[in-house]
Amino acid sequence: MYYIPFNSILDYTVPFNTITDGCKKYRQGKSKSWANKKDTNDKRKVLIDIDSIPEPTRKKYNIPTGREYFEQEELDRYTATQEKIQKEKELRADVEKLALHDAYNNGYMPFVAMYRERYSYNRTIKDDVAVLSAREHAFWVKMVEVTGTKYKTYDGGCKRGFNLYMELKKELVFTKDFANENYFRILLLKFRTKLLKEQSIVDVVVNGHKKPREKKKTNEFHKGVTMAFLSHPNKYPYRVVTDLVNHHCIEENQPEITESWVKFLMASDNHFRTFVMASRNGNKFTTDNLFAFAVRKTTPFPADCWMIDGTPVQFYCWNESRTKSVRLNLFVIIDVCTRKIVGFDISYSESKFEIMNALKNTVMMEGHLPAEIVSDNFSASKSEEIMTLKAQMEKIGTIWRHAKVGNPQDKTYVERFFGTFQSVECALYDDYIGEGITSKRDNRRNAEHLEKTVKAKGLPTYSEMISRIVTMITKYNERAKTAQKSPLEVYRTLPKPNAKELDSVRTALLFWKRTKVTVRRGMVKIIIKETPHFYEVYENHLKAELQGKEVYVRYDENDLECIMLFDKLTDLVICKCNKSLEFHTAQVNRKQEDIENTYKTVAKNKSYEKYLKDGKNTIIDNGLKAINKENLDLIHPLMLDKNKINEKESLEVQEYYLNVFKIAKGDEEQPQTKPLGTIHQKGVITDYTDLLEQKKPQKGFSKPTLAGVDK
Repeated sequence: MYYIPFNSILDYTVPFNTITDGCKKYRQGKSKSWANKKDTNDKRKVLIDIDSIPEPTRKKYNIPTGREYFEQEELDRYTATQEKIQKEKELRADVEKLALHDAYNNGYMPFVAMYRERYSYNRTIKDDVAVLSAREHAFWVKMVEVTGTKYKTYDGGCKRGFNLYMELKKELVFTKDFANENYFRILLLKFRTKLLKEQSIVDVVVNGHKKPREKKKTNEFHKGVTMAFLSHPNKYPYRVVTDLVNHHCIEENQPEITESWVKFLMASDNHFRTFVMASRNGNKFTTDNLFAFAVRKTTPFPADCWMIDGTPVQFYCWNESRTKSVRLNLFVIIDVCTRKIVGFDISYSESKFEIMNALKNTVMMEGHLPAEIVSDNFSASKSEEIMTLKAQMEKIGTIWRHAKVGNPQDKTYVERFFGTFQSVECALYDDYIGEGITSKRDNRRNAEHLEKTVKAKGLPTYSEMISRIVTMITKYNERAKTAQKSPLEVYRTLPKPNAKELDSVRTALLFWKRTKVTVRRGMVKIIIKETPHFYEVYENHLKAELQGKEVYVRYDENDLECIMLFDKLTDLVICKCNKSLEFHTAQVNRKQEDIENTYKTVAKNKSYEKYLKDGKNTIIDNGLKAINKENLDLIHPLMLDKNKINEKESLEVQEYYLNVFKIAKGDEEQPQTKPLGTIHQKGVITDYTDLLEQKKPQKGFSKPTLAGVDK
């Protein structure tokens, strides 16, 4: 029942007599319509149940139902409340706008002198600029106050402050003219942070008007000697390098440097840092991080190439006799094209028998061998059984080769499988211990959880673990990804033109888009539709300049033969990059072009290696030319005075302990006298033996040799 006042019914133009007659009949019990009762708060008033009004009367005067009436009442109250809130907001905005306006026009005088002094270094800057900056100073101080406190911003304060700024900039003049709310938020945060720390906001207000820098105190000599010490394999810390360089600065009458200068040089000069890293960390680091690698194409067909490898599973179980807990070893064979596990074997440890069993299981299941098998240099590869198996495979056309030592990319697919297998399949089980400590994935279970799981369920038996591994491998093969078929289905449907079938006898035996990437090894990698694409920076100086830097990459999804690199800060174009040279992983797919691409890749890396060495030597040469010297002995750290014992008391302590341990004068370690090394200018002869060798006559030369002249 929905009771409303008598007068509310009159608002619908219902005749007075109609209402009173209906209510009278209801009270006399003659009708159930026009149900009414006295208002408990005011006995003079009558409340009528709106739903008891006869239907013809309701339709004639458009009277709503009780629910509709009260919903409309609620809507009217909500609208009235919102109108009241909006009026309060508008009133508040007017007050805040007036305060900002007043600060800009009347509150700037205390700051004028500050900005006159700030611009005093440049006579071309007029006094009007100082006054304008002072006005902005007062404006932003008031803006911080309007939008919150110096500690934090009010809820919705930034949005309100930005709207006020956009309105006021139509009336007032600002040096900063922007229409981006995010920029306003960043700028307001800078002002609030400065005021919180009780620091001056002058530098933020002046917006780029900086004082002229002092003249550089360093020159090419400093860079050259710093390069020599920083690139040394001893990897001296910046503090030690500073001491060593300053020693030579004093000797050569050059200004001394600071540790912060060395840090700034390494942080700001990427070219310089690349030269340093190329020598400082050794050849392997240079090869792994600076030189481009050869990109391998995925094999187009199943059974073109299989990769094999083994690893302990990340579960503990009982051995067959239930005497100790063990981790079983899983040896898998993966098809490079489809990523299907075509075969596997499980044992306590990797052995020749496990490898042969895995291959046998694969042949029994698939009925063929691939054109090529790739494995690591496992210890059993030289065993008689494996050698015989290789020879038999060669007869039917299957090549078995070993991945190159120190080149994990040669066997990348099987290595990647183990990571996927553990993170997708193994991680589903409660007793999964997680990947090894060298893994980058943070999925190792804590010891408390594992102990609790083992106590609750116990360790799996040997048979249970074998069953679990078989189930996981099978599920991996049939697991499909989004818009990608399962390995099992792909392997089944694609043709296998290079597979070596076995009979029963042999069976026994985009418009351009933008993304942000980091340049590494002179290469750029972008992933489009889950497919990686590699591009190479061809100019050596750009390789060194961009090494480890983030850049913007723009590319056309419909034509991925080339991309463009842009500076991340200025968005200016850097260079154009073409696709990296590629060659097929499996030798069976390689053509003459693939072979040429491998040679070109090696040649480019050699060229880059020479550029890095020449660049380093050029910097050192310039350093030596700056002091007019052909060579310079680099002082050893132990030869610095600060690293020697100079105090009399310390010398006495040293002598005392030498006597205690009975160390004679001639038996003690001799002080360091030889330099760390010598740096030379290009073309300076450093070894006269080489010169004598050059003077020796060639075979068949009739003139007397130097040895003959001596006689």
